[in-house]
Amino acid sequence: MPKSTDVPHELRPLNKLFSEKDYNRTTGRWDYADSLRDWVDFLVESFMPVRQGIYEELKKKHGDLDWFMRMTHELIRLQSQMIVGDSDHAMGRWYDALGTFYEVLAGQGKRQILGQYFTPACVVDFMSAIQGADDHLIGKGQLVNDPCSGSG
Repeated sequence: MPKSTDVPHELRPLNKLFSEKDYNRTTGRWDYADSLRDWVDFLVESFMPVRQGIYEELKKKHGDLDWFMRMTHELIRLQSQMIVGDSDHAMGRWYDALGTFYEVLAGQGKRQILGQYFTPACVVDFMSAIQGADDHLIGKGQLVNDPCSGSG
């Protein structure tokens, strides 16, 4: 589990909740990659127009869905907190809490377990800017390539 000093300030409440799900009964040790995968599965199921049975599988595996609901609530609270603000500032326009948290976890030396890498926000901003994607395109119906989609 990442130490709180290794986690950006805004992600610390999410990290604290995440650390509650720290023990895998099957293996007898903590498996944060498994916990993250289960939470992402929960998130995907939450936005599916037709349920796929993931809630039931997770409830059977973990006993209840309380931790997943609290994690999701904190993610939404964090997203809401981070995207309000000055639209001239990049963080005022977008923030990828899930991707940023993933990077914190991946930085703990277990990248091969998590299996993918996210592009840093400054690189995404640069790649978007060199394509000409800026505020003058808002509401114009123009298309630009999405150089990096982050966590979704």
